[in-house]
Amino acid sequence: MNGVDRTGALPPGVRVEVEHRGPGPPDGEIAVVRLLARLPASWRYAHRVAPARVELWIEGPDATPGRVRDAVAAALDDPALAAWHGPASDGSPGAGGPGPEG
Repeated sequence: MNGVDRTGALPPGVRVEVEHRGPGPPDGEIAVVRLLARLPASWRYAHRVAPARVELWIEGPDATPGRVRDAVAAALDDPALAAWHGPASDGSPGAGGPGPEG
């Protein structure tokens, strides 16, 4: 399941949305590369990218909704991703539970 989802079907796994809310033009393609580089290498993912939004579906060892949310929130602490916002570790919107098959 690593890579871009072009099927139109929802992939399995924990769904996370990250949105651009900062100054300057958004670039979702660069943001997804930076974000994925900071997540555990043992996790598998699918993603959809728009200029101002990144959707990820993550699954793998220990990829529970809470751990995924916390890992994405920690990855967004990277100054290069400062304009991007997603799930907070307090459970605010941005991270969903398992997909329809998970």
